[in-house]
Formats: sequence, C-alpha cells, structure tokens
Amino acid sequence: MLPDEAGPDATDLLAGIGREQLLQPAIWPLELLNALTRATRRGRLPSDLAEELYRGLMTLDHRIVELTETDLLELLPRLVREHGLSSYDASYLAVAIQCDAPLLTVDGALLAAARGEGVQSWT
Repeated sequence: MLPDEAGPDATDLLAGIGREQLLQPAIWPLELLNALTRATRRGRLPSDLAEELYRGLMTLDHRIVELTETDLLELLPRLVREHGLSSYDASYLAVAIQCDAPLLTVDGALLAAARGEGVQSWT
C-alpha cells in the first residue's frame, strides 16, 4: 500500500484483493488504521491519502471473523509459542485455520507459520 514499499510481492498481493471475500480478525480495522497513522506521522504518506486508503480498504468485500473461545484459549497461545508469532499475527493465522481459507500476506514469518500449519497462502 505504501509507495516506499512497492515491490513484486506487494503488487501481487494487492492485485489479489478484490477477487475473493477477505476474512479478517476483529483487530484488522484497528491495525490498518494504526499502520496508516504511523506512516503519516513518519512522513511516509500524506494524511489525506492515508484516509483515502483506509476508507477504500474498509469498503472491500470483507468479513470480520470472531475467534471462538477455544481459539483464544488454545489455538492462539499455541501459534504464538510454536511459531514465534505476535498475538496479532497469530490471530490472522487462526482465522485462516478456523475458516479453512488461504492466508494473504507477504510477511515471511507468518507465511512460514502458515505452511507449518498446513494453511495455503493466497497470492
């Protein structure tokens, strides 16, 4: 999304958005807004473009997936422990596992964890 992060992986990922309904954990809108706000504060993105990107991404065909109590008590801690993920990244992987859906990311550690869990990546 950010001009200074453009590259083949990011371009391929963004090209895939819109082909399918996106499934995200409930933290997704907060993480998205936080990332865009940080980019604006660091001078990487004008604030009007950050707001436009946020609104545009929030209007994509997406569904917020609530994690179950079992996910929160068992799956997330295991994913964090076994794969060294942050709890935030583990929540995206948990959604992919719960919904039997591919994971859309260019994060190397998250991709490796997904492979370890038998989750396909979607690029």
